[in-house]
Parts: sequence; C-alpha cells; structure tokens
Amino acid sequence: MKISFIHIPKNGGSSIAKIVKKNQNNPLKYYFHSVDPFKLDKKRPNLYILRDPINRFCSAVNYALQKWGHQGSVKECIKNGINTPEKFIQCYKDKNNPYHHLVKDEIENQKGIHNIGKKILFYKWTYTPQIDWIREKNSIFVLFENMNEELQYIFSKINLNVVISKENSTKKNDNNLSQDSIDFLHELYKEDFIFINKIKNMSKKDRLLI
Repeated sequence: MKISFIHIPKNGGSSIAKIVKKNQNNPLKYYFHSVDPFKLDKKRPNLYILRDPINRFCSAVNYALQKWGHQGSVKECIKNGINTPEKFIQCYKDKNNPYHHLVKDEIENQKGIHNIGKKILFYKWTYTPQIDWIREKNSIFVLFENMNEELQYIFSKINLNVVISKENSTKKNDNNLSQDSIDFLHELYKEDFIFINKIKNMSKKDRLLI
C-alpha cells in the first residue's frame, strides 16, 4: 500500500519528513503544508496526525517564541512581555490592547504567503485549523497522543522498518490558560474539535484503515 502523508504543522510531521528523506524508496510520500490534499491520487490513502487544538496552539506560540524570537513581531512581543500562549490570546482577542497588532502580525497571514493549494489562508500555517487540510474519504487518522504506537503499526503494515525520532519540538513553557482563553480557542477551532471528537469515536481499525 502506498500512502500520502500530509504535514499539518505542529502535529509531529517533521519526524515523518526525516523518515522519508532517509528512506527514499518506500511506500510513504511526504507532502508539505502547502499541498492541496484534494488534488492527490484519491486511490492512495492520505495519512494525517491529529492533535488537540489547544495543545497545538500552545505549541505554535512556543515555537514562534523559541525559534523566531530574534526578529520581527515576535521579538517585539517578547520585548513587551508577551511571552506565553495566554498573553498571546489576551492581546489578540482585544483590539484595544496596545500590543494587539504585534500578535496579529504573528498569527495572521497578512503577507499572503501561506496557502493550501490555491487557497490563501487567513492564518499562518501553524495557527490554521487542521480541518483545512482534511480529506476525510480514504484517509488514515493517527492521534498525536498515540503517535509513535500508531505510526509504528502503520509502518509495519507497509514494511517500513524505521525508528521514529522527535524532530522540531519546542521546550515546555507556561501553557496555563484562563477559562476565557480556552473558550476563545474552542470557538476559533470549533470545527477541529468536532472532527477530532468524531475520529476519536471511531474504532482503531476504521481510523487506521489497515
């Protein structure tokens, strides 16, 4: 079986990219964030890793702070004490906050360079809802919290003998969120929560296809 892996950012995809790079002749093909999943061969299953939207958002903020804190709006955020996911959310949701424009510049795709196929995204890839990449039919859905176990199971079925390593991860930070911020993310990623809950209620056999 040949499988197309769709890299949704901050969902463990860098680990898969490394595996594919080291094993060129294998049934797994890697696709970057900008791919249009609906344009791929429909006979080949799409493989997705799905992550809790709140954890993913916190990871995206921490990634920005740790990897891009030396430049641009993220540097200014840090300079002004906007250095946790909670503070990012509170600044972003309040247009009257003096630092709203800094967080807005980090989260939104204002330069129009982040896309999925021909669709220009409102948010940058790391903050875009996961549902925007999902082709539900003939797809494999791995849960982030069970990623190693479930990927190893899939790899064993396609005779891909590899060890999954953790890549492009971020250090743990203060991810404590107020109920107000949690409610904001639940609304922002409403469709993600609905879809992921649906997938979690599926049997592993139906979820993983093989």
